[in-house]
Amino acid sequence: MRRTKIKVTLAGSLVYFFDVWVGEMTDQDAILGMDFMVPAGIRLDLADRTLCLPDEIRIQLSGRRPLYGEHVSAVRLEELEVIEAGQEIEIPLRSKPSEKLWLTRGEHWIPTLIEGSGWRQYLQVTNISARTRCLPAHTQVGMWLLGGRVPRRQGFVTVGSRQYAEWQNLVLQATTDATS
Repeated sequence: MRRTKIKVTLAGSLVYFFDVWVGEMTDQDAILGMDFMVPAGIRLDLADRTLCLPDEIRIQLSGRRPLYGEHVSAVRLEELEVIEAGQEIEIPLRSKPSEKLWLTRGEHWIPTLIEGSGWRQYLQVTNISARTRCLPAHTQVGMWLLGGRVPRRQGFVTVGSRQYAEWQNLVLQATTDATS
């Protein structure tokens, strides 16, 4: 066994350095101490077996079923969309009660889930920049995942999460600025 320094990067920007012992550990899983997790704003949800990062992204812990497999339905733009500053486009969604909707955003656009009459739902994609933007066809704005599965890629949040609420504040600011 010998000691070495490791670097742990969380959520792309939280960086921690640790001294750890390294050696032959057959049939052992790696265990990180909790000392860095609380100051970093990371929570463990042992009932769900997930680790929740500060931006509300959840990571499945070891020994759990795969995060997702063939049951992913991407929500994409069907064609090139040109959106004026502070304006939005609507994308109709097909309702999937057994699946959970995860949304992602771009540098200049943010999606908002709109509940229509009955089971109808729409994604409203708002241009939050100060100038007209073009969104290419097939731009991914979300995904449907079965049950408790979570996206493997960074940047996806669920409706109702803290990060989603922050995005909605940016949408409100952009649309208010455009109308005044």
